[in-house]
Amino acid sequence: MNFKFPDRITIQLIGKDHRALPLENILILLKVKAGTKNPYRIQLPLTSKSGKTEVARAEVQEQIEAANASFAMDYNGDIEKCAPDVEISLFDGAQYRKHLGAIKHFPLSQYEKKHWKTRQEVIEYVLKNKNSGFTTTKTVDLSLLGSVANIDLIIT
Repeated sequence: MNFKFPDRITIQLIGKDHRALPLENILILLKVKAGTKNPYRIQLPLTSKSGKTEVARAEVQEQIEAANASFAMDYNGDIEKCAPDVEISLFDGAQYRKHLGAIKHFPLSQYEKKHWKTRQEVIEYVLKNKNSGFTTTKTVDLSLLGSVANIDLIIT
């Protein structure tokens, strides 16, 4: 049986008590393996006031295609080749800030052009994250969750 990437992934932040955490502006990444080169780091939208974010399959595919186009030596996969095991983690704002000088000069990818007009807008959006002080990493087998994957993510 072939794995099909879900049509939609929704992530709800929860505490150790398994209650929803209303943390706004947390930036979550999916580490997705596809192809034979590096894994993709798919950026989800910042969490809402309720601590929830979601991404559609089409958006994941667009980010994969943008990475392939921008960094052909590093990536060679597509959504049809995705492994079902996906690592969920928080975006590392410290690393981003460390490389901000170089990041400012990156051209917008095709995916980014659909959401922002300038690199500065992307930077401002990413730097809105309130990840500092929080940690989490979770590996999820998406093949067990169906076409609409609802995931609770404990954040500490």
